[in-house]
Amino acid sequence: MNWNNIPEIILLDYQQIKITVLDILFIALLVIITSVFLKLVKRLVRSRIVKSKLDRTKIYSVFSFFKYIIWIITVILILNTIGVKLTWLFAGSAALLVGIGLGLQKIFKDSLSGVLLLFEGSIKIKEVVEVDGIVGVVEKIGLRTSRIKTRDNIVMIIPNSRFIENIVINWSDTEQKTRFFVEVGVAYSSDVDKVRHILYDIVTSHKSILQYPKPFIRLHDFGDSALIFRVYFWTEQNFYIENIKSEMRFHIVEIFREQGVEIPFPQRDVYLKK
Repeated sequence: MNWNNIPEIILLDYQQIKITVLDILFIALLVIITSVFLKLVKRLVRSRIVKSKLDRTKIYSVFSFFKYIIWIITVILILNTIGVKLTWLFAGSAALLVGIGLGLQKIFKDSLSGVLLLFEGSIKIKEVVEVDGIVGVVEKIGLRTSRIKTRDNIVMIIPNSRFIENIVINWSDTEQKTRFFVEVGVAYSSDVDKVRHILYDIVTSHKSILQYPKPFIRLHDFGDSALIFRVYFWTEQNFYIENIKSEMRFHIVEIFREQGVEIPFPQRDVYLKK
């Protein structure tokens, strides 16, 4: 056997696909070069982050997007090397590609949304956000999905398109102090001035509620069974606001019972006519 002819040995010859030993060597070399190149780029990116103190998450996510593009180009070169023409591949499997395209449509949309999030900087790591009624701290912004940890200490994986298409509240991007309210109903026979003073004392005594701006009480509405009061207050503890509201409600129930203020419930009187 002539060693010079080894690279020309055909390992596979099927229709338009022909693979020789030389092709295998070229593919292996191409994969090695791509891997080494990406490792060098990653090392360079890491050193740049350390020196310039850039946003680590944003840079790594952009690098991931760049890595996917490089590997796609590498796969195209490999297919071209073994004789697989992309035009022939597309024409021969059009129905399959349509199905794959529909399946990947959501993935591409989420990935594009991830790139937009990273470049816009509208949401950052460690910020408190609310999307679809879910409040949590952003732990990671990936290319396709992001991770947030909720108040229940549950980590949720959310597609990035949700942050682009839906209304998102960034609690960390607002002012440090934010206004909230707690609503309570009292009987129509109650002394409204007494109720107002009780509620004001309760809200001003809470340690997590700011004294400036001053809290205030509003007679919000005339309900079917009760006078509806709202206690408005400001706090900097946005992430734990539900705990603060709960503590206030416990305190309101306790003081109302001590002071004889009735919290009514819906009821009906039925009269039977003989």
